[in-house]
Amino acid sequence: MTWKYSVSLFLKDVVLELTFVILFLVVLVILCTQKPFSKILLRCSTGLGILYIVTAIIVPRLPDFELQTFILVGINDVIIFEGFYFIIGLVLIIFSVLLKADLIIKLNWKMKCCR
Repeated sequence: MTWKYSVSLFLKDVVLELTFVILFLVVLVILCTQKPFSKILLRCSTGLGILYIVTAIIVPRLPDFELQTFILVGINDVIIFEGFYFIIGLVLIIFSVLLKADLIIKLNWKMKCCR
């Protein structure tokens, strides 16, 4: 009896486990610094978004790839993006852009109030 684990499933599992580890570390940093909207949350959400988009681009090109969710962009049986990971990455990047705008607004408001 042989047990074969596909490379694409392994890569998806690694990305998922890495996400949980990074989110756990972000929660620990937020608890230690008592700043819920800090730059660490901004950087980690941007990094995770990029990681998910890269995963959505790389995984369909692996030889043992099997579609488990849906295709976002596909041309003539060639999958460009895997939809699930691409949308998660896009949402995380949009979240980080909104968080950055919120941090800039709060910083400007504090500077105006302190004058």
